[in-house]
Amino acid sequence: MHLTDLLTRVKAPLSNVTEPSYLGELTFDGVEHHLYTDGTLLPVIAGGSIDTHPDQAKRLLTVDEFCKRYSVARSHAFKLLRDGEIDSVLAGGPRQRRIPVEAAERWLAKLTRADAK
Repeated sequence: MHLTDLLTRVKAPLSNVTEPSYLGELTFDGVEHHLYTDGTLLPVIAGGSIDTHPDQAKRLLTVDEFCKRYSVARSHAFKLLRDGEIDSVLAGGPRQRRIPVEAAERWLAKLTRADAK
């Protein structure tokens, strides 16, 4: 199977996915790659770490980006910030609140654990 055929097969059922996410590893031309839902193929680099998808490389999210990525209403996001459920930082002025991706992931993991109980 050619790479273009593989990517077409992967992308078709996932065409409604808005945020690219990691699908798995794939060896192409003797090099291991990481495949994302939007068809992006990134090589595994030395030391076992990988180049991340450009959309996933961002470390600080605006409130609107957080809302879009995690499907949360803007008012709920501000409630989470106000109640201290998600850590945030000021990036400049008082209206430039940013949410570290790590804090958002911790919040999501906490939700997932609570949902499993």
